Amino acid sequence: MTFRNIRFPTGIRSGAEMGPMFSTSRARVMSGRSQRNKNWTYPARKFTVERAVTSDDLRKELLAFFYNVNGGADSFRIKDATDFEASISEGVFTYLGANRYQMWKRYTSGSYTKDIPVLLPVTGTITVTGYTETTHYTIDYTQPLGIVTMLGSPSPTAPTTWSGQYDIHAIFERDDLPMVIEEGGVFTSQVVIMEEKNTA
Repeated sequence: MTFRNIRFPTGIRSGAEMGPMFSTSRARVMSGRSQRNKNWTYPARKFTVERAVTSDDLRKELLAFFYNVNGGADSFRIKDATDFEASISEGVFTYLGANRYQMWKRYTSGSYTKDIPVLLPVTGTITVTGYTETTHYTIDYTQPLGIVTMLGSPSPTAPTTWSGQYDIHAIFERDDLPMVIEEGGVFTSQVVIMEEKNTA
């Protein structure tokens, strides 16, 4: 699989269903009590995109995108309109070694927090608190990594927070692109896109 550093066309996402999904195994024991096993540590986002392609330009854009990611073979970027940015209070880091730091978004509910890895920050939107990009740190925007590399010798002070926008690392669930011709030359199409999980 190859990652294509292109974003699913935003003009085709109107009316799409999207949101996070976990995987939980459920069983009911003899006592009647339900037992559940958490299969994934982190959720996967699911996008169901179903709409009329009313413009010839949108039809061409969708076809060109599908061809260039080779159907379900190659992964790409998609913007989750329900969850695509982190504030200073939400953007955190973990240290990976060699002045490299993984980006995470922290979700807080009462006294509970859950950190979700951010793999595809959006160029031109990221701010690492107290530092300037290219002067104090670099980010590889071309791969689904979400890693900030701090610059300088000796080792610079560790970054603590970040803010900005990010995309989701995604892949088409199917290898075909069904398009139906409706009255008036309008095309309708439905595709299902799943987050490509780098972690369990």
